[in-house]
Amino acid sequence: MISKSRGTLLLVGVAAVAALYAYSDLPRSSATFLQLQSSSEIEVAFLQFLAKYGKSYASKAEHSERFETFMKTYNMVQSHNSKQGVTSKLAINKFADMRMEEVTGGAKGLVEEFNKIDKIQINTLKNITNVNVTDLVDWTHSDKVGPVYDQGACQACWAFSAATTMGSAISIINGESFDKNMVSVQYLVDCNTYNAGCARGSMWNAYRWIMRKGYVNWHEYDTEYLGLQRPCKMPPADRLKKVPNLLPLIFPPLNIMNMMILVTMQPVAVAIHTPDCFRSYSGGVLREEDCDCSNNNYFGNEVEQSAVIVGYAVEPGTLGCQGYWIVKNSWGEQWGENGYVRLCIPAFEDDLPLGMCNIQAYPQIPYNGIFQFE
Repeated sequence: MISKSRGTLLLVGVAAVAALYAYSDLPRSSATFLQLQSSSEIEVAFLQFLAKYGKSYASKAEHSERFETFMKTYNMVQSHNSKQGVTSKLAINKFADMRMEEVTGGAKGLVEEFNKIDKIQINTLKNITNVNVTDLVDWTHSDKVGPVYDQGACQACWAFSAATTMGSAISIINGESFDKNMVSVQYLVDCNTYNAGCARGSMWNAYRWIMRKGYVNWHEYDTEYLGLQRPCKMPPADRLKKVPNLLPLIFPPLNIMNMMILVTMQPVAVAIHTPDCFRSYSGGVLREEDCDCSNNNYFGNEVEQSAVIVGYAVEPGTLGCQGYWIVKNSWGEQWGENGYVRLCIPAFEDDLPLGMCNIQAYPQIPYNGIFQFE
């Protein structure tokens, strides 16, 4: 009788041999492609990756190109995880054979969208009152955030971020569960004319759309999230929920304390830079020393992915960090820590004035009126 583990290895081996024979007439350069004579560790890892994620390619040329990308990712992951003193772990995931522009859809358009916003709409935090900042905030424990979803190939991160923060703001101010105020992401992708569906968009524009038209609950729209944009199926007016008391706000780069104040009151929509090391994140606290993803120049910074800060923890024990942001992403539960990432809050703020992965550069909220500021 073959054991379960040996049976799994046998199946992987058969798949490996089949894949190798399928591409046996390709050039045999050990630096560029698979070899039948003796499969290396990285070649076996690539074949396991193909089987796990059901990957297939249209041509041998693409197969070779994907292997090259995978090899770079694999070597980066191995190098990172073998270092002493790192506070995070990387892993091979569904992005391992993809170039950055494929993952983000060229979504540097996020910066373009933010730069279009009238400077009159940029708000500053001064003389904040009635806010008690503590060492730990985590909105995921109070039924005010909702589940993690996978945006897929549709670059709708802006819609997931806007829907989460809008639903959270309404739930907090009304003392209700998130499910009752769960904004339909598909509705925002299909119908929001202030943004560009699966191409690009900003959370602030989504807030403005909801303020003008209203929103429909996730479970009440024509369909749940599909990962593509379709012609809008606008619900009748009596099914659209209005939010006249919420004000869309976007802030200039905030310092750590002011960001903590916002997060204390409600989850905050943010935009972040997501290089290879970020996309391969699998756990722990991600620091700049281990993943170069931050800029010091506001006008030259890079952000490609919208996400949500749902909490923070002040924990000075992490080397080089005074704590970390708890960030909800929209790459599915298989990515990171069940869909979340912990980003270092630097011990010395001047080292990263825009925050880890530029997370403090473009904070946005649907202001719920709970706290006061000038």
